[in-house]
Amino acid sequence: MAYRIEACDTRASGLAVVVQLRIGREAGVGRRVRLRQVRAGVEAALGPPTTKVDLGEKVLYKYKDMTVEFHDGKVTDVR
Repeated sequence: MAYRIEACDTRASGLAVVVQLRIGREAGVGRRVRLRQVRAGVEAALGPPTTKVDLGEKVLYKYKDMTVEFHDGKVTDVR
């Protein structure tokens, strides 16, 4: 999940420091999957898969718009 953080600093005007944090999910941001990335990194970027398929030597994470293939716990293919 990606977050956007915005801050306002009013020290220049002599007022008390005001900091506002706005945290929200932005579509498409942080949705990167790279070769050799581990499962935890994929889940951090994409969230939990809709389906996990364990085929012994390889594991597939199925998402709405993609499938991520792992061998030895690392990404080998994204389609």
